[in-house]
Amino acid sequence: MKPTIYVGADHAGWEFKEAIEEALKKDGYTVVDMGNEHLVNDDDYPDFGHAVAKRVVTDKHARGIVLCGNAQGICIVANKVKGARAATGFNTEAAKTSRTDDDSNVLCLPGRFLSKKDIATPPVVALVVIDHPEVVDSQVPLIDRTLPLIVVPVVEDEFSRRLVGINVPVGPIGVVDILDGTLFPQTTWFDARAVSSMCTKVKYELHLMVENPLPIIEEWKKNVEQTFRAIVHSEMKRPIGAVVSHILDYLKLEAGVAINPETPLSEMHEVLHQIHQLTIMGVHPGSSGQSFEGDYILKKIMEAHHHRPELQIEIDGGVTQALIPSLANAGATRICAASLLFEDLDPLKALQGLRKTLSTTS
Repeated sequence: MKPTIYVGADHAGWEFKEAIEEALKKDGYTVVDMGNEHLVNDDDYPDFGHAVAKRVVTDKHARGIVLCGNAQGICIVANKVKGARAATGFNTEAAKTSRTDDDSNVLCLPGRFLSKKDIATPPVVALVVIDHPEVVDSQVPLIDRTLPLIVVPVVEDEFSRRLVGINVPVGPIGVVDILDGTLFPQTTWFDARAVSSMCTKVKYELHLMVENPLPIIEEWKKNVEQTFRAIVHSEMKRPIGAVVSHILDYLKLEAGVAINPETPLSEMHEVLHQIHQLTIMGVHPGSSGQSFEGDYILKKIMEAHHHRPELQIEIDGGVTQALIPSLANAGATRICAASLLFEDLDPLKALQGLRKTLSTTS
């Protein structure tokens, strides 16, 4: 089913908004015009950017298109609405990658920089990104971003083998599990300089199960340019707020916090509204292949989702195919699958099976 599209524009983008609305309706979309309904030369973009964003965040399958003179002002306004992910699209590729790479749900277009030719022809930029996002690399299977995203941890001496699996058949994100024996007994291999020499498109997310994560994160930031997020454990003795702020403000990376099965959410409430992701462990940190801890993990996922619905919530450890519907229904938006994929003789087939399960759950 095609998503509902909410559109809005001030006088600078009004003419193009009307053309987009007409083209989308011809293509079978339901379009809701949030204004302005008529060309009014002294209207202002905040009213329409806010109205569209508010409607989009109440329906996870909806999308928005907003326009002002240069697209920037209305984009800023839309992003002030909790749950909105507005992005500018000055050309088809920019608009498309805002969906495939950043999961945007509101497209912002510059009315003053669009030509009559753009208005007279179908608005390709809008149409290409609004329906179902694609992964740009044709070697990677399509991912429906409205479903929980499956990511793959790369650990220990299997790093190179798993890296190949991620880079070609599985997906563009690899989670690097880092243990140095300081917070938990196990250790893993995580040589940033060695990884930097590997030719890959994989984006790295660091899951740091260590007592002192910042030096390791800084080493990866320095040597591995694809490093984009660092997740630290709330169980470390260092002040979680200071560590998260350092990751965000100094290292300019996305930040996440992981909690063990027995750790209550209250342990990290001070950073819950700063972080990009909450990782809830379904097992105790260490080796792969452990059994899921139980229903109380599902309750913890539901509690986190209720407290902050727009937060990315990952479940890591103990995932089985049978558990996936319960995890998704509880509010998990990312599923970290190690044993489930790499213990299968055909990881790609296993991944496709997981995605099929997710698609029938939503």
